Amino acid sequence: MKNIRFSVFAAILLCSVVHFGCDTGSELVLEKEQKGELEYEYVEVDLALKAKLDQMTDAGAVGGEPQIEFYDDREPIRRFWSEEDYLISADLIWENSHLTGAPIRIHQSLERYLEYQHLIPIEELSLVNYEGRLIIGDTLYTLSETSYLVQHMDGPVDEEIDLSTFDPSREMKDYLTKLLQDHGASRLTDVMVLRKSKNPCEKDFPCGKPSRFGFFAGSDPTRSVDHTRICVADFNYPMLRVNSRDSVFTPNAPGAVLMWNTSYTTRWGGVKRRRGIANTQFFKYRKMNNTSGLDYVRSRDIPNEKSASVSVTVTTSRGSKSSSGRLSTWSSMRRTGGRGTRSKHSATFSGVSGLPKDYCIK
Repeated sequence: MKNIRFSVFAAILLCSVVHFGCDTGSELVLEKEQKGELEYEYVEVDLALKAKLDQMTDAGAVGGEPQIEFYDDREPIRRFWSEEDYLISADLIWENSHLTGAPIRIHQSLERYLEYQHLIPIEELSLVNYEGRLIIGDTLYTLSETSYLVQHMDGPVDEEIDLSTFDPSREMKDYLTKLLQDHGASRLTDVMVLRKSKNPCEKDFPCGKPSRFGFFAGSDPTRSVDHTRICVADFNYPMLRVNSRDSVFTPNAPGAVLMWNTSYTTRWGGVKRRRGIANTQFFKYRKMNNTSGLDYVRSRDIPNEKSASVSVTVTTSRGSKSSSGRLSTWSSMRRTGGRGTRSKHSATFSGVSGLPKDYCIK
């Protein structure tokens, strides 16, 4: 019987040889059925790997952003007995990468879906086969362009869900731009004032909870206002291209670093999935229809000699993740129902002082 290649290392999560034991002690129950062209195999949680990782601690973790390795093998659809098995298996992939530095393997045909990590984290995308398919219980999920399809294995498509509706950065930019315009304000610190917070971490910058703030429909991501916190650091860029068509840089251009975290849910992979997400991002103020608005800072907006960096760590009831970038970054982690999200943010920009360093939001 031929060997099967998976999207994680064979000796890490699943056995690669059918009906034989593997070094980790996990089992692979292979079931191939031909229903039209639907060929799949059952997979089980690697309990030996779980026990091994449970003995490791974050103190010795490799840390940093998980490394992604693309592969081009073709394999049947993976079918999980239950959503719980699926989630545990995905967690093992991420924990193994976090603790040991093992790359997360994703089929090269799925590379374009990395932009939807807010809804489908890379550890879960690694469990989708080359056709963009995954089975959990009796439900088939199929990635298709900018959507995914949901159907019973033996039935027609029940639902098509748009992945592109969920963009936390755009949502935040649009929300805060409207806030500025509704108040006739030019800076966020005009409408978000520094107040004494119950959270001792929030002491340097204005913070607040958004009012009537939620993600759009589509994949049913919803945000809890009680568990959303926004903090802002206003400053002036030494030099900045304020409008994308500008040929020159403007000195002392107003800008802001936004820091926020929130709790939300998605339905990718079955029932509602609870997650926490944290973002750190540079923005600029510019005139929009004679009123102030918030806009992204792109690499071309900054002189070549200027450097910038941002970082964020998100912590939920399930653990923590960190990420870093030049002008924006985010990190997301599963959470337990009823639990909120904590985060830590840092930002640097050459020639600017007073930016957040390990600033925490709770």
